[in-house]
Amino acid sequence: MGFLGGAALLTAAVAVSKLLGALYKIPLGNLLGSRGMGCFQAAYNVYGVLLTLSTAGLPLAMSRLIAQSRGRPRRQRRIFHVALALFLALGLVGSGVMLTFPRQLAGLLHNELAAPSIRVLAPALLAVCLLSAIRGYTQGQGQMLPTAVSQVVESAGKLVVGLGLTWYLLTVRGVSPEIGAAGAMAGVTAGSLLALLVLALLVSLSSVGIDLTVLSVFGGALGVGIGFGMQKIASNYISGFIILFDRSVKLGDYVQVANFAGVITQINTRYSVISNISGQELIVPNENFVTGTVMNYSRTERESATTLEISCAYESDVDRALAIFSECIKAQPRVLKTREPWVVVSELAASGITLKSGFWVTNPENGTAVLKSNILREVLRRFAEEKIEIPYNKLDLTVKNAADFVRPAGDGK
Repeated sequence: MGFLGGAALLTAAVAVSKLLGALYKIPLGNLLGSRGMGCFQAAYNVYGVLLTLSTAGLPLAMSRLIAQSRGRPRRQRRIFHVALALFLALGLVGSGVMLTFPRQLAGLLHNELAAPSIRVLAPALLAVCLLSAIRGYTQGQGQMLPTAVSQVVESAGKLVVGLGLTWYLLTVRGVSPEIGAAGAMAGVTAGSLLALLVLALLVSLSSVGIDLTVLSVFGGALGVGIGFGMQKIASNYISGFIILFDRSVKLGDYVQVANFAGVITQINTRYSVISNISGQELIVPNENFVTGTVMNYSRTERESATTLEISCAYESDVDRALAIFSECIKAQPRVLKTREPWVVVSELAASGITLKSGFWVTNPENGTAVLKSNILREVLRRFAEEKIEIPYNKLDLTVKNAADFVRPAGDGK
């Protein structure tokens, strides 16, 4: 691979890693809150200082020495072995300090709650030291693919394991934010170890004569094919993480999607389940919540407004009818007491006066059919007691030539 090609590959890998890093830290802040992020940042600061002391300038120097020794494989291997031993020793010392003195290190940063995160992050320091040694060796040989792949794998492992474990610890297990921060650090450690494994595998393949350039072309073609085939699945999984972390919809919300209204009973990584009062369930791909329009009746408040109409005759006392209608609504337990119902005359219809009411209902996911039935039954009873007539259509029947149908008196036929 030429210089420009290698530089382009590393640039692309860095861009992807930065994107994955943003996808990791933005929702992580929402999950951990200020207290948890304080522990996370404190542990990361300790890790950064020890990593700098362990690897400052050494990978670059090693890469240049390897590059200057091209054509002399024995010298390259000797440089690599010496550097690997040095990085291993530095990594062991740094990891040992983090494992042995986490409370003291956290105390230096005036955040003793960060001790669990520092301890969990300790193996990552050793893994990154070894990664630096191997990356310096491969870059010195002009092989940029192993470094690029390991960088992306490291960021992806951190994203998946870190966010997944943090969400599980905080929402399922209900642990404290500092333990949640330790879960996030476990993702950093897992990503580093996974990247080390992948990098070692690629270097091993190269050492037995497998051309990684050919492998990269084949892998790229395979990746494009798989990407096109699984883009919807991937989109649903990513959307699942998005709705879990931005909480635009959540468990128990009363929503309407594709003309189906119900309560969200499950939010999984690929799909969510909405159940209505009839017992029907709608399985919704998570992408629909992110890219489509969703009516969320309970995002800011769980109460919902509804209306109801009745009629009274023109001969009735309209003011008394309005008062009775309002009293019957307020008497229902599910009608919200903190918001006053309104009752108005909405229409002077052909057969009567139409009265319309609006009121707020608690637990709208349980439906309003029974509630409206109870109101109408009570209105019917009260109207009957106070002689308020409910109008109905009255028809006058006129029979033409009625005399032809009247039998004369005494006619026996």
